[in-house]
This record gives sequence, structure tokens and C-alpha cells, in this order.
Amino acid sequence: STSARVRRHVAAGGTAFVLDGDDLVELTSRERRAILPVSRIPATIAGLARHNVANALAAAAVAAVAGMTAGEIAEGLGSAPQITGRLEVVCREPFTVLIDFAPPPDALRRVLADAARALDPDEVAELTALAERVRGDRAGGPVPPQTSGP
Repeated sequence: STSARVRRHVAAGGTAFVLDGDDLVELTSRERRAILPVSRIPATIAGLARHNVANALAAAAVAAVAGMTAGEIAEGLGSAPQITGRLEVVCREPFTVLIDFAPPPDALRRVLADAARALDPDEVAELTALAERVRGDRAGGPVPPQTSGP
């Protein structure tokens, strides 16, 4: 559901790009236009990569302000490649393996939390993430593993 703040913005003549179920949607005071399902945006991993869902919403808004049509926005988002190393599916058989090189520990925790929410708990054996602390351009040593699982 759309927040009260977004509804007020749209009612005042503004435009908003929101997630409505699986759809990335453009809202104006006159219409609700579905741009495309988030599951068709490769970088979102069917909506699992919540940070990339937020990025897609922002990109759609910027593209609209730049004059792109809904069709052009859908084409651009739907054809943008998955970012190597950011919640990247590296294999699906005999089980799914995702890799994410989110260096800050708080980003790692968010990725694990998003994955844990999105995946079927009956099919998840373990989620484990490792990272390196980075200070400037020098590695500061390993970050303790962040793990979530049954």
C-alpha cells in the first residue's frame, strides 16, 4: 500500500514511482501506470535484491524526468544486466548459490535479511556471508561471518 506521504504528494500534482506488489508503478493524480514487474528486472533477482528494487525506482523516476516513456523505461530496466558480485546467482543446481560482495558488515546483514525473507525456509539450508573490512584502499582484516539458517 502507498504511504500517506506519497498519496499527499500525488494528490498535490506530483508524480511518484512505487512498488505495488511485484509491479514498479508510476502514480500521478490522473493515473496509475504499471511500468513492469520487478521480477523482470535482472538486477533485482526477482525482487530479492531490495537495494536494487530501490535503485530501479530511482532510475525510473530520473528517466521519466529526462523525458523517457514508460515503454523506454521498462526496456531499459528489463535489459540492464545483473551487476557482477551483487547478489549474483552463480548456479541453480543442485542448489542455488548467490554471491554478494557487500563489503560493509551492515550491508551484509541487510542482504542476508532480505534473502532470508524472500527464500522458502523449507529450501534454505544456510545463508553465510564473509567480508573484508576496508579502510581507504587497504584491507583491514576479515569480518566475522554473518550467518542465518535453521
